Amino acid sequence: MICVDDGSTDGTRDVLTNFAEVCTVPVKILWQENAGPGRARNNGLRHARGDYVWFVDCDDDITAEALAYFDRLKHDGLDFIDFDMADGVSGPVTNTMGITAGTYGVSSEIRSGLVRTYGSLVTKITRRELLIANELWYPEYCFFEDNLLTLVLPFFVTRFHKADLVGYTHHQEFQSITRRALSPRYFDRLHTAVWGFAAARRLAMGPSEVEAVENRFIDLFFGKTTCQIFGMNYPNTGFLDSLRRLRLAEATGRLIAHFASLWYARSWLVSARVHRYYRELAQEFDLPKNPLPRAMALPEGRRVPWRAIWVSTIFLRGQRRYFERLRAAAWGHAASGSEAWRIPIMRVDSMSQGATSLSAPSAVP
Repeated sequence: MICVDDGSTDGTRDVLTNFAEVCTVPVKILWQENAGPGRARNNGLRHARGDYVWFVDCDDDITAEALAYFDRLKHDGLDFIDFDMADGVSGPVTNTMGITAGTYGVSSEIRSGLVRTYGSLVTKITRRELLIANELWYPEYCFFEDNLLTLVLPFFVTRFHKADLVGYTHHQEFQSITRRALSPRYFDRLHTAVWGFAAARRLAMGPSEVEAVENRFIDLFFGKTTCQIFGMNYPNTGFLDSLRRLRLAEATGRLIAHFASLWYARSWLVSARVHRYYRELAQEFDLPKNPLPRAMALPEGRRVPWRAIWVSTIFLRGQRRYFERLRAAAWGHAASGSEAWRIPIMRVDSMSQGATSLSAPSAVP
């Protein structure tokens, strides 16, 4: 058992030391300065000796059925095995890849399909050598570290299996970093999406792969972020119904009531900052100028206020430095925005060698 202590200050070291003394299996404890879950996962990955790894968030569970299923396939040379995800113990089940069960081969001709349907990283048991050999490491000094690998990993997969059973249980732990009240570290999700996009776009070959990468990036950076910023603070449908029926007085009253909440007003402002930041990225990377049509995470009923925010950001000044300052304040890390952007790109040249060698049978379940 490998335990990585990410610079804890709450007595975890003593807990781990005592645990290692009484555990019935060998325990290796690795100490590191606080650099976020990315470095902890990289550290554990370097010391692991198994053929496969499964990166599981600390407040979630995996199932015994999934491990038994994997045991039957572990010698088949698969790059990953994907399972369905349950939302809580009795909640709905999601197939994050949206494909039928079976074993798939990936060729360069159909790789754009995997980019679009790769789904969630946490539902997958991944071949360790795929990560090590291609130097596919998690970004450090950030949260939302999965964003980068979610965008890049599909370019190195040649064969995978989709299972038809629940293997991962996702718990809504509202005190977790990714779900508590907005903090500077919440916006790491923007940086990791940008880093992953920059690397994946250089790996992409042909218009279909470029478009697939762009759509995934827009969803991660824009759609999911703005939806989560509002969360339950999104205005009720009464506001929209009143607006559609041109009951302007009633609609105005509902909107004023919502803006009376300081938190809700702040949500609009923060969302506007994200919208403006996307405008800068669109110009730099030649992305679609209006991301709304491609923002897969936006429910249809929520697109009216998002359009209003999008139009209003024409008058905002650039926001890149604002989000870079948030990251510097959150981690006390010296990397500037320009240096941070180069973190994943430094390895892209070696990555592309692996990408061009993809050759496998066409995807057939």
